[in-house]
Amino acid sequence: MVQCKVLKQLSILSQRKFDDEDITADIEFLNDKLQASVQDLSSFDEYSTEVKSGRLEWSPVHKSGKFWRENASRLNEKNYELLRILIHLLDTSKDPLVLSVASFDIGEYVRHYPRGKHIIE
Repeated sequence: MVQCKVLKQLSILSQRKFDDEDITADIEFLNDKLQASVQDLSSFDEYSTEVKSGRLEWSPVHKSGKFWRENASRLNEKNYELLRILIHLLDTSKDPLVLSVASFDIGEYVRHYPRGKHIIE
């Protein structure tokens, strides 16, 4: 549900007026549960799946300073697999969104991982 952007739809629905109060309560309940679920999900697993798919979007993990502080060094795992994918996307993608997200992520890696700049060079 999180990856299908249900939270965004719930946000839109929560702004509408419904005659049935149960609908409003259900929307609020779902929104609360999904928000909690987003916090519980391994954000690194979500990030890893997104990078491996090659379809990068501005999902919450990209913009989270906490995520980068906690996980920047994990881009070194498996012989820099995710970092190599990001660099490959920069070299091959024509999609401006993918290019901007990949560039941003590499910048965050360099900023939060002390040897990041050396590794990228």
